[in-house]
Amino acid sequence: PYAASFTIPSVPAGRYAVQISNDGSAYQRLADETLTVVAKGQDPLSLGVAWAGDFHWERRFHVSDYRPPAADDTAAIQAALNAAHAAGGGVVLLPAGEYTIKSLRLPTGVVLLGEDQQRTVLNYCGGGPAPLNSASDEGLQGLARFTIRATSGDALPDIFIVLGQQWGAAARDASFRTASRLFCREVSVDYDLKTPIVPGHRGLGLLMIGKERGLIDRCSFRGYYASPHLAYLNRYFTCRDTRME
Repeated sequence: PYAASFTIPSVPAGRYAVQISNDGSAYQRLADETLTVVAKGQDPLSLGVAWAGDFHWERRFHVSDYRPPAADDTAAIQAALNAAHAAGGGVVLLPAGEYTIKSLRLPTGVVLLGEDQQRTVLNYCGGGPAPLNSASDEGLQGLARFTIRATSGDALPDIFIVLGQQWGAAARDASFRTASRLFCREVSVDYDLKTPIVPGHRGLGLLMIGKERGLIDRCSFRGYYASPHLAYLNRYFTCRDTRME
């Protein structure tokens, strides 16, 4: 029922109680809220969130190192994602170009980072529940700087992007939600605006399920049913500078 924006003074890292006032003299503590101040970590994508520093930006894995000739690029990109996860987290780099994928599983601690939102394109060729699908209930997952495209009708996935937890108990009951620190920045989903809804191939843009801390920033969702469905995060969610058509 309220929102507050304020500037934090220079204070030591730690957890603080929060008090708020309407008149500047009578303050009341917010019983269920605390403010945790942390040292500023790496934030190369300018996400503007404290948890950006929880990713291992210095560990980089190039998809080109895993890309043998194949009918599609699913196995190569998945191998790079798995290698980043096995190393304890990192960034998987997608150079500009077109890639054909079925379904990729995004592990904990991994960012899939394209070179450019318009020039790095993932073409979904079917055969999976979602082109980009979460492989973890923990979260700490990020996507940035690429476009996902699909053809219409039965070739559409039901959901293009799933971050955090899968559809199920966590969607229906907030107490089951555990995932946190999920972001999608400068990512586009693009398909035909006139495609009628086909059961099982609805073309939903993005689904986040988790406990807290989600960010959608500078994204574009274009399609008949491509809006991001975001009702499954308990708190601390931001959607900004994003276009939905």
